[in-house]
Amino acid sequence: MNNQYSENESSDSSKRPPADAADKTNLPHAGILGPDGKSIPGAQKAEASQETYRKIADAEKRISKWVVIWAGVTALATVTQVGIAWYGNYNTGKTQTDQFNQMKSVADRMEGAAKSFAGNSANINEGISDAVSKLNLQAEASKELAKQAHAQSRIAQQAVITAQHSLFVTTHSQRAWIGLKDFHIVEFAPNRPIKIEIDFANTGQTPALEVKSGIMPIWLKPTRSDASKTQEIRKARQIIDLTPNEAVAPSQQINLAYSTASAKVESGITGFAYSDVVSGANSLYFPGRIEYKDVFDRPQWVEFCVYIYGTGSGGIGISGCPVEESHMSYQREDQ
Repeated sequence: MNNQYSENESSDSSKRPPADAADKTNLPHAGILGPDGKSIPGAQKAEASQETYRKIADAEKRISKWVVIWAGVTALATVTQVGIAWYGNYNTGKTQTDQFNQMKSVADRMEGAAKSFAGNSANINEGISDAVSKLNLQAEASKELAKQAHAQSRIAQQAVITAQHSLFVTTHSQRAWIGLKDFHIVEFAPNRPIKIEIDFANTGQTPALEVKSGIMPIWLKPTRSDASKTQEIRKARQIIDLTPNEAVAPSQQINLAYSTASAKVESGITGFAYSDVVSGANSLYFPGRIEYKDVFDRPQWVEFCVYIYGTGSGGIGISGCPVEESHMSYQREDQ
């Protein structure tokens, strides 16, 4: 029913009475009810219609206001969003610019460091080359000094050798030299002591000191081998009792007398033993030794051997041992 009323009023809006004449015009409003379901009187109906229009107008104003507010909010949001976007882009651009500037600054510093390193490397290389050159010079100088030292060492060694040789020559030329000179039989007969004499002489330039001598007789058959004879002679020398003698001056001759009467053997030779010597069936050997010191306090010695043998014509003779010649001490230069 309200829709019908609204359509009628809309179609005849030009004939609508003014608001202050609503109470004077008694228009029928059959069909319009109040809130209680009763018919609204004419004045009340007009007032109700006017109130309705105001509410609609207020609603439209509120709607328009909210539309404007919404549009403003939307516009403000858009502007804010645009501003944020612009600020973000600005900051991004600024950040990128700053980053670029920082990267450029780092690159510049790296370039400077590289140049500095290159310069330092060149200086280091130059310094190393200079140091190596100096070391090479020092090495060459050291080699030269080593050569000179070696040469001086060889000269010194040669001087020592020369001095040692001179001392050796001096000691050997000036030392005492006792050697065998002669030997002969004093007595050799059946049932008599055997007596022999051996002559020695000092041919050196200085005296022979602390002289000691000794002889040991042994029987050796001619049929024994030379090696066996030599072995027995050497064994006999090891058990010789050396008797002290006086010092022997240079060019002085001494006589070493030996007699079986004072030896640790049979005091005399039997007739049978004598016959064996004369016939050549046996021989009597006399190995001996002389020890002494020279003036340089060096020990010296002389070893000798003589033997009595049958001549084959009923006679006897004396000679140096055929299996071992007399020999004397002789120091080498390195001794």
